[in-house]
Amino acid sequence: MKKLAFMLALVFLMLATPIYAEGIAVYLNGEELVFDVPPQNINGRVMVPFRAIGEALGAECYWVEEDNTVIMKKQDGMVGLIIGHNKMYLSDGETVTGNIELDVAPQIINSRTLVPVRAVSEGFDCTVTWDGDTKSVSITTSGYIPPAPIPEPEDTAPEEKLPENTAPENKAPEGSAVTNITDFAKALQKNLESRNTEFTIVASGLSAELLERVNSTALPNAVYLFEYKYNSYDGYVEVHYNIEYLMADGVISAFKSKDTSGLNSQQLEVYNKANSIIQSIIDEKMGDYERELEIHDYLALNVEYDFENYLLGDVPDESHTPYGALIKNVAVCDGFAESFRILATMAGLECETILGFAGEPHAWNRVKIDGEYYLLDVTFDTPVPSKPGLVLYAYFNLTDSQMGIDHEPDIVDDIKCTATEYNYYIYNDLLFSSQDEFDHKFTEKYLEGEKYITLKSDGFNLEEIDPNYIFLLTGKDEVMYYVMPDHGVITIEIQ
Repeated sequence: MKKLAFMLALVFLMLATPIYAEGIAVYLNGEELVFDVPPQNINGRVMVPFRAIGEALGAECYWVEEDNTVIMKKQDGMVGLIIGHNKMYLSDGETVTGNIELDVAPQIINSRTLVPVRAVSEGFDCTVTWDGDTKSVSITTSGYIPPAPIPEPEDTAPEEKLPENTAPENKAPEGSAVTNITDFAKALQKNLESRNTEFTIVASGLSAELLERVNSTALPNAVYLFEYKYNSYDGYVEVHYNIEYLMADGVISAFKSKDTSGLNSQQLEVYNKANSIIQSIIDEKMGDYERELEIHDYLALNVEYDFENYLLGDVPDESHTPYGALIKNVAVCDGFAESFRILATMAGLECETILGFAGEPHAWNRVKIDGEYYLLDVTFDTPVPSKPGLVLYAYFNLTDSQMGIDHEPDIVDDIKCTATEYNYYIYNDLLFSSQDEFDHKFTEKYLEGEKYITLKSDGFNLEEIDPNYIFLLTGKDEVMYYVMPDHGVITIEIQ
């Protein structure tokens, strides 16, 4: 039977759209579990990172890349789940003993493998309950006996209240404190842009917990090393910073000044490699768009996303840097984005790294092409796992609103990205709004010998695409394709 096979594990954005389960807590034997990615409600089921829940249940966790499978193993058995498949398989370690039908299949979203918490827990003979009032999932392992409650003493002395840390006059100095979270983020960004290494920001009427969201998001992607501490007083908070800046800044500064004497050994290696890349892929006759495309494709084809360490929660520092991307050929988002910034600058393009949130803290780029600004995300255009010759273009030269579908910048500045001329699909005439247009554009690219044909819907429902013409034209019985539904992009592989 001819079929169109959906390669679920090879892209960051999958068919199911996550709803972040804000406020949902997961308890194991009365103890709340802490996840690096919050639980998500997908089609009415609570999904959690597979390794975190597996290890909490005492299982050894494995990712089998060639089979797109996660395995959790305990002494009394194991469970296996396949990405995109609605069954969980039970095994005694030697043979499959049964399976459980899943309402929601395990899936990779924004490079995280998520599994249904109830199914996995019950697979290890646990009892799972849901409390709608408290929005919490409670997991109780087989044989668990709750500890006896500790009786309260008959006479309890009043709790001694520690004196609050106070400053002169118990208020922030006049005129020096920010009073809202947006101004705090802007003050932090201003100091970072000025490359200040030691500074203090005073925030009035804001808690350290609220300020921490900005710090924990912005700093890891913006600087190489950092330390900061909070001093809380009555009505205001002082945040003291010690910063060491990104590797890319030194490389770019050396390129502009033609002075490499201040670079450390890794920066010098990146500087030389970046120069070599530019000389090999950039021709002086190229326009801005062609230069940008060459750099985008070079990174997507030559740098592998550090997915294995990401799943383990143990991404090495190098993967966050251009050294990891350009020298080791392995990186995560900030390594991709900062490498693009270096190469784009060396190619004569105006470029910066944007910090924000895309399911978790993330980094992407803004670039100026022929006088207009565009957004692109090389990380999300790099398939996971990588496949020779495959580059995705769903995030190549988007507007603010297009990128805003799944990206949220930490700081919204005055530069607006509204141009569409150099969007990959518009510039290359790859939009379709009907089945006939889809067939026509597919035929053009097929006859040109394209191995991967990528098209973007202009109002046509991707689910209504009829694949029969593809089979007729190619003579294939099965065609693989990769889809990013939120952006209307489909990429078809011609084997």
